[in-house]
Amino acid sequence: MPAGFGELDGNDAYEVLGVPPDASPDQVQRAWRRLAGAHHPDRVADPPAKAAAEERLRLVNAARDVLLNRRASYDAARRPPEPSDEEITEDPGDAPPDPWSTAAAGMPRPDPWASPSGVRHVHHSSAPAKRGLTRFEVRYLYFVAACWAIIIIAFVIAMS
Repeated sequence: MPAGFGELDGNDAYEVLGVPPDASPDQVQRAWRRLAGAHHPDRVADPPAKAAAEERLRLVNAARDVLLNRRASYDAARRPPEPSDEEITEDPGDAPPDPWSTAAAGMPRPDPWASPSGVRHVHHSSAPAKRGLTRFEVRYLYFVAACWAIIIIAFVIAMS
């Protein structure tokens, strides 16, 4: 049973409805009507049998919904992965060379902050770079200003 189709509770939708994988939507609908009529809970009076009929009808409904609405993804998930003709092996020749194999013991590490030209660029300001307001921030400021204007106008009207 493909993952992502939990409503089928591990059952195959085609087996539940008794239709072949190449069945048309009309065949799926006919099989659903036949099984829904046969397993409808209103046809059973015994409470345990009624519960079993309700569960079977739920499963039949789920199979029909999957095959009519999500059939392509169900078929793709149901199909087993294609076996590969070539054997996958690890080839040690494909690995990148080890940079530590040529390193000499006791050599100082290069300065990661040094520029290729040898000149260090020092930034004297610790303040973050200035940026403009985003469109959201501008709209928010207009909204706040409009709200204050409405409050002031209402206050002035109330006082007069």
